[in-house]
Amino acid sequence: MAVLLALLALGIILLTGDLLLSLLAPKHGMSAGQMWPLAFVLGSGCVALLVFWLSFLAGKYALMITASLIPLFAAADLYRRAKAGRWAIPVLHLPDKKGLIVVVIAAGFLFVIFSAARTTSLGYDSIALWGIKAKIVFIEGGWSSVASYSGWLKKLNYPLLIPSQQAFIYGFMKRVDEQAVKIMFTAYFMALATFFYATVRLDYGRFLTLVFTALLVTTPLLTISGISGYADMPLMVFPLISAVLIQRWLKSDANTDLLLAGIVMALVIWVKREGSIFWIVAAIYIAVYVFVRADSRQIKTTIQKLVIFAGPALVIAGPWLLYLGLNDFPDTDFNSIGLVEFFANSSRIPTIVNYLIDEFFSIRSMGIVWILFAIVTIWRRRDLTRPGPLFLWIFTIIPLLLLNAAFVFTSWKPFTLHLDNAVDRLVMQVVPLAWLFVANGSRGLNQWLAEMVKKPTATESEEQMP
Repeated sequence: MAVLLALLALGIILLTGDLLLSLLAPKHGMSAGQMWPLAFVLGSGCVALLVFWLSFLAGKYALMITASLIPLFAAADLYRRAKAGRWAIPVLHLPDKKGLIVVVIAAGFLFVIFSAARTTSLGYDSIALWGIKAKIVFIEGGWSSVASYSGWLKKLNYPLLIPSQQAFIYGFMKRVDEQAVKIMFTAYFMALATFFYATVRLDYGRFLTLVFTALLVTTPLLTISGISGYADMPLMVFPLISAVLIQRWLKSDANTDLLLAGIVMALVIWVKREGSIFWIVAAIYIAVYVFVRADSRQIKTTIQKLVIFAGPALVIAGPWLLYLGLNDFPDTDFNSIGLVEFFANSSRIPTIVNYLIDEFFSIRSMGIVWILFAIVTIWRRRDLTRPGPLFLWIFTIIPLLLLNAAFVFTSWKPFTLHLDNAVDRLVMQVVPLAWLFVANGSRGLNQWLAEMVKKPTATESEEQMP
């Protein structure tokens, strides 16, 4: 019963995001496979923001009010669909024979992942960081009193999207059930796979799209994270969706794509602290791109585009950063970031680089993604002169380097203990982006496969002809 209630809560979040998507971008032009994962992350962000804001307006009633409003939003979306005659949801129509194979494979994969998630234990982060905060919010009804636990609760400076969403699901179940709530992470896993499949499918046939998606979802450490309750799985979904939206904007120059990218990128800051690095890299690239393209007559348009992307961060992430500043929570993982600290710990850099290189070649945890990434980078290096491929390459590599450079400032002793504990998960956060880059750069496979399939075999008489 708890699992069914958790599924109901996730469905309501999904419909809420669908309503938001219809309001923000009614003519988005995305396929169903891209639309529903995007709706899911928008709905997830809506839940977290409501719980956070209402905690300071309604105190202990924040979670209860959120649990009442979100179903109303979902009901409004169902009414909107019914009024528009859109009950036949695209992803639910009967597929053809080839499409049925994809559905069967996806259903089997979902069954395996869900079964594994139900039988495995929660990861440390989910128990000690996200899980305990979700329980406090569920019991006390909001975030307003969580700051009072700063004497013994670890890492209160970590963002709140995941624990808020967990608390929301607990509210539907009327009790804490850590195993049932893991279905939330399975949902993020499926959103990742679905969005990736739908994106690659725009350029490939079903077979090659399934191959690339299978390579993504069977990346060893990614699969483990998807069923363990770590927040790294949600963190992978938000940047992937943002990257595709920004690539769409680079082609279309449509403000709706840029706005959606700005919202999803602002929400990534709410998932984990590492999300701010992804936002900074994307913001710098967009700023450079629009200023390079602009002339003196387009200054107003240039500023407008920057505001469209950066504005959501001020509204979504701004209150959270202000909350951190007012409470001054101690950072138990890192020392203050500055030049003095950097030069004092610069001797760590060779060790960090060695750890990073080991991860690149670790088939056991990363599969072959980084080997293929390097090959495609060299093979299709001319593609990097175009804005879309260049952005995806930068959005993969620069956050990866910056995330690992943070170990220069770690307060763990010895610092290698922090590397052993986290470097593989930091590398994994950009693995979906790396696989998308590999897929985008391997378009020659389409023509090769088509020629191999369609090429007629020569008959004996033809072979004997001079």
